[in-house]
Amino acid sequence: MINIERLKAGINKLTSIGLDENGGHTRLALSEDDKKARKLLATWIEDLGLAVRIDDFGNIYGTKKGSAHSLSPIMLGSHIDTVPDGGKFDGVLGVLGALEAIESFIETGKPHRRSIELVAFTNEEGSRFTPQMLGSGAVTEKFSKEYVYKRMDNEGRNFADELQAISFMGEDRDRVKKVQNFIELHIEQGPVLDEENISIGVVEGIAGFSWFEITLKGESNHSGTTPMKTVLIHLSLLLH
Repeated sequence: MINIERLKAGINKLTSIGLDENGGHTRLALSEDDKKARKLLATWIEDLGLAVRIDDFGNIYGTKKGSAHSLSPIMLGSHIDTVPDGGKFDGVLGVLGALEAIESFIETGKPHRRSIELVAFTNEEGSRFTPQMLGSGAVTEKFSKEYVYKRMDNEGRNFADELQAISFMGEDRDRVKKVQNFIELHIEQGPVLDEENISIGVVEGIAGFSWFEITLKGESNHSGTTPMKTVLIHLSLLLH
């Protein structure tokens, strides 16, 4: 059995990092607040007697070994970075829920064949470095290492330098290689379900994003006197 009060306490402590006076939470990826939250998580993993691994994208892992070491592990987790003024539970619930599950296994002594691996992925939100899901996308080879490292924030700082700056640049040998299943306890904090008194179920999908950079070419003109035909021709040429 999990200890719900312990889980709540962990969530409250971690989410006190980056908490603003209006109740919003801001821990942008690879920021100082993200660093503080990462160090706290790493300490909690070590307190359970587990070794902390950090890969070359800053993803954090902790593994409870199963009796059949040759089998691929069950991976649990999510992320601890946020959007600006984000919610309390998004991502954090998945990571600390995984930590609580592992601690419960340790306390009860319940045996398990497959190893249980906790993960906290880097830059899942994509609020600082676009696109989102860089950490998980990199280890699943959706993004190349060069691509991830060159991602820039709005102030011109790149992913690789910022990862070094917070001292969470690990080794590629510590990446997750293969898992049997991945389980993420997640919450989408939309108020509609609460207002409609609808029970929350299992998430079956996630929003997809596409990023475009558009350059408009033409001549400046007054909005009131430019013929609409001219505008449509320019747009047609651009889109095709």
